[in-house]
Amino acid sequence: MSRALARRWWLPALLAAAGLLAAVVLPPYWTRHVLQRDYHDHLFILQHDYVYKVSLPTSASNVSFVLVKNANQQFDLWEPGAAVNRVVTAAFMLDSSGLSITSRYATEPWNNDADVSAIKRLISAETGVTEDDIRVSGTTAKLTLQSASQSGQGNALPMNYVVYDENEDGKELRYVGRAEKGPPIPITAIDIGDAYLNNLEKGKPLYALAYVNSAAGVPSTMQVIDLSIENYDSMASSTIFEKSASSIPEGAPVFDKSRNLVGVFTAVSPGGQANYISNLLRHPNGPSGTLKATLDNALQNAVQSIPPALPAEVARQTDTNWSGTVTLNFDSMTPTGCADATSYLGRFGITVSQQSAGTTVSAGAAGDCFHGDVVVPSSPNALYVVNNEPVSFSLNFDRALRGVSFTRARLNPGPSGVNTVGWSVTAYNSEGTEVAQTGEGSASAYGTDFIAAAPFTLSGADIRSLTFVRTTPAGQNTEFGVSFAVLDDFVLVE
Repeated sequence: MSRALARRWWLPALLAAAGLLAAVVLPPYWTRHVLQRDYHDHLFILQHDYVYKVSLPTSASNVSFVLVKNANQQFDLWEPGAAVNRVVTAAFMLDSSGLSITSRYATEPWNNDADVSAIKRLISAETGVTEDDIRVSGTTAKLTLQSASQSGQGNALPMNYVVYDENEDGKELRYVGRAEKGPPIPITAIDIGDAYLNNLEKGKPLYALAYVNSAAGVPSTMQVIDLSIENYDSMASSTIFEKSASSIPEGAPVFDKSRNLVGVFTAVSPGGQANYISNLLRHPNGPSGTLKATLDNALQNAVQSIPPALPAEVARQTDTNWSGTVTLNFDSMTPTGCADATSYLGRFGITVSQQSAGTTVSAGAAGDCFHGDVVVPSSPNALYVVNNEPVSFSLNFDRALRGVSFTRARLNPGPSGVNTVGWSVTAYNSEGTEVAQTGEGSASAYGTDFIAAAPFTLSGADIRSLTFVRTTPAGQNTEFGVSFAVLDDFVLVE
């Protein structure tokens, strides 16, 4: 017996080692597993389109104008109908009402030291106004949320959002909510916890829930990123974590090992601290429920005070009272998928008629109306004609025009290339007489080639309608063929 026991001397040591391994390895693994399993449908992509607004004092009043940042990181005057700036960040949805949290920068991308300083220097140099007298702010054109787990699927529809005014949590954290009432969002009910601040000690683990972008820049997979606390600052309502080798999306939610929601990550923080978490100090699902009620009231106030999509210059040109020149780029539409465009066109006194059987005139983003990596509109929406059979339709104007111009969008090749069909457009006057005509033949592109965007213009007196006709016979398409020209940036001239 003694020899048998002696042969088993290693058994207690093995059990102790196994226990130690389980204590060290299994808790972090289990936390990552549960976060990814239970919270994956709560991670959303926030897309914010915006412009910068600059105000200058004068002797009598303030003068304001709008800027956008160009591809060279310089600032240009923004013109109505032109592209705006965009940031894409993460947001974490707390419940089925759509209440979500994200970073301050996601909701106020214009409010950062680098851009504000650059704009003040530029305007001061151009006008002679001192930088202290220049006020830089911004205006939201569109703020939407879309499920990160379904971003590559056709049923991943963006929802319009608005920023809550109510915020007494970390300075770099914001609540956002749905701008329109709708049915409950089908997400799993979760408990994000409400007691964690006493556990934010140096060296303790944290976990960021993040999406990973594909090569095309589209969120494709989800992951949990391990972090380690470096410092918790109760006065600043922030936690600093040790440098991570992984890239974390702006606004990503961060959890402790008990899966309590600690706050959100931001790369644009006070003092330029890169590894910064803005702490969530009050939890909407806390025992009192008072925060949720406060936020509900704040949301109603925010929705009721939503300003025009962009400054007044744009608001005046988005109804039938426009005069002179107006641009239609479909970007103020917020369709759920590829939506019927007749309501948007009607805002400018345009009706659609003489549609061939099965033809719909729609508008939306490239990913909703066609393969998102094939069609490249100006941003983000364009006009799509859905039908693979003979296509024809007319746009009728409520006034006499002397010019209409538009752009056929660029097309990139898919795995099998890309084709565009031949088409023509004819302008008619009030008597039904042809005034002008243009169009193009079919084209194809493969590999690294592409079909470049092309402008078209029709000019003449008393233009009252345009009739579009597909000239390529029906059925002549490939998997990545476009059944009709994708059109964008219409400019109407009286």
